[in-house]
Amino acid sequence: MAAVLSGMMDDTDRVAFTVSESKKSGLIVVAPNICQSEYEFSIADNKTIIYGLGAIKGVGESLVRAVVLERETNGSYDDIFDFCLRIEKKYLNKRAIEALIYSGAFDVFGHNRETLIATYPRAIKQAEQRQNDFSKGQASLFSEVESHIEYEKKYIKGDYLPFKKMLMFEKSVMGYYLDRHPTDWYKADLKSIVCSLPKDIVFRNNREVRILGLISEVDYRKTQRGQMASLTIEDGVRKINTVLFSQALEANSDQLILDEVVVISGKVKKDFREQWQIRIAGNHGSAEIYPFSDPKLRLMHGGYNDLTEFTPEDLPEGSIDISYEIKQFVNAIENKLASPIPADTFLYTNLIFDAIYQSTNLGHEVKVDTPDFS
Repeated sequence: MAAVLSGMMDDTDRVAFTVSESKKSGLIVVAPNICQSEYEFSIADNKTIIYGLGAIKGVGESLVRAVVLERETNGSYDDIFDFCLRIEKKYLNKRAIEALIYSGAFDVFGHNRETLIATYPRAIKQAEQRQNDFSKGQASLFSEVESHIEYEKKYIKGDYLPFKKMLMFEKSVMGYYLDRHPTDWYKADLKSIVCSLPKDIVFRNNREVRILGLISEVDYRKTQRGQMASLTIEDGVRKINTVLFSQALEANSDQLILDEVVVISGKVKKDFREQWQIRIAGNHGSAEIYPFSDPKLRLMHGGYNDLTEFTPEDLPEGSIDISYEIKQFVNAIENKLASPIPADTFLYTNLIFDAIYQSTNLGHEVKVDTPDFS
């Protein structure tokens, strides 16, 4: 299988499909690793394939050949400073280094990607200076002692890289999501908003479903009844086709954003090819697609992860914002306990929001939960 993947490295869609099928058959596909990967896909054992560095966008063959040759000659790389020092300057261009970082090839060094992105310019500059010193014959024992301080490995803390953005960068160089998927971030919320991932959907005609997934494709076309849209909703394991006809499309057009994680509501149907799909009706112009961050989604199906996520304007007409009172209530309990309430502690109340029991999460310290008795 490694040979098959190596033969299609220039076709990302085929690589993504073949990797997916390989995983389903029980094979393990290891992410790019600067201390293990070859230019092409390689085999670690009978069940493990190591990702080829040549399949990463922006990483040239000449760089990879130099990386592999140096590694075979002098051993694995210790860190990004060691890597930049041992690879010739002509190979270390910005695009290639950032592609290796975003692909996860440098994760083996034990530093997060934002730190590596912020640090690599310093590592390259330091490597150039050391290489110049060596070429000028300044590598005496005395100068080595002095350079120990001058060439100290100092990492720069980069700007925080959110999970979603990190995966977007990873996809930009890999062409697809290899191990992790944007929907992974929301798995803990599936129960609270009453929905399933595509991989967990059981297809039964006319069954109503609520699915959390990533919009990976959007295709618009005209029919005799007006414009329609076909979406691909996926979770990294399964892809599901979703269709919206003119009325539903009008109500949900603003939410059809590529690479956005959304929750959709619709019915399971079969298309003209007898393939299962989700059909969004959009009855009476109502929206059936919500981005996960939409406050209305939380108000309807289980509450907020953080009271700072919404403003009073987000609340339905007739609702009462009692977040301040709840916080005061929690503070009173903490004062009585003389310590903060532990994370994930649930306090049950009988507060009613708009005749529906809601769940409210007060940040990272406490959750106030009101069960749904309806």
